[in-house]
Amino acid sequence: MRRNSFAPPLALSDAPFGAYEKHLLRRYALTAFVPEKGKRRRDICDDLVDWYKANRRLLGYRVAPLDAILELEQSDRGFSNANSLRYSSRTLPIYEQPAPAPSALQNRLDWAARTLGLDRAEAAFLGAVVRLTQVRPFCEFYEAAMQGRTIDDEVSGTAAASMAGLR
Repeated sequence: MRRNSFAPPLALSDAPFGAYEKHLLRRYALTAFVPEKGKRRRDICDDLVDWYKANRRLLGYRVAPLDAILELEQSDRGFSNANSLRYSSRTLPIYEQPAPAPSALQNRLDWAARTLGLDRAEAAFLGAVVRLTQVRPFCEFYEAAMQGRTIDDEVSGTAAASMAGLR
């Protein structure tokens, strides 16, 4: 019996934001919070601090320097520089949960990648671009991570590659 290689369309604005998408958003966010390899400092914009504040429960991990900023903010003592986070080896956030079963969106992206003959890195990049431009929670995260610049249907290739774990 011949298999039909047609994947029915999925309206991304209505795509369920289930366990698999949450897992990926946690991984993408971690790339925005953790400094580059070998560094202990990460510059971060106020919009991303606000996004973190609104989404701490969703993430499932804590970012100690951001938590310290938010505590100072609540105490009205203020803080000297919210745009530079310093980490020690003990305060780096870690997210090492195994991936849940793929979502319907991921299954469709896998189908597209197979159909196009994409390798693993290209498929991960495609998934990042689709999510960052078409799936609301990812769009909101990306907008905050890119310092509040309004996004349309373009996404930074460097940012997408980094979030997909390719850099």
